Amino acid sequence: MTLVTLVGETNAREGFEFIYVGPTPDCRNCKIKNACINLERGVRYRITRIRDVVHDCKLHDRVRVVEVEPAPVDMAVESRLAVENTIITVEERRCLHLGCEHHPICVPNFFHPGRYRVVEAGDALTCHRGLDLKAVRLVLPEK
Repeated sequence: MTLVTLVGETNAREGFEFIYVGPTPDCRNCKIKNACINLERGVRYRITRIRDVVHDCKLHDRVRVVEVEPAPVDMAVESRLAVENTIITVEERRCLHLGCEHHPICVPNFFHPGRYRVVEAGDALTCHRGLDLKAVRLVLPEK
């Protein structure tokens, strides 16, 4: 699912990933804001193609037109949900075992709870809380 949006020119490079946090007050009166604020808040995106068009911007000085797609998220889910090509609902998880080697995928930074498609099911994970978990790679399902 490719989307066209605008990013600050310094970030406009293929492979760059960012999390869309929403518009700022500076965007309110911008004539091209609809091209910038067309993404889903809290979702990580990856730039897949750079276009030649550049615009002036109050926030970034200059923005460039780019194509983006939702970036995959590596995460730990209950083993019963780790089935490739299925759509699952993933909720926010909390864990106090901050030193655990799996903590970054059990409680990923900036994770946006919701429905995802499992594109890759990985190995079983050892959980200090006794949960039956597997590593998976998730993407937003096509709408």
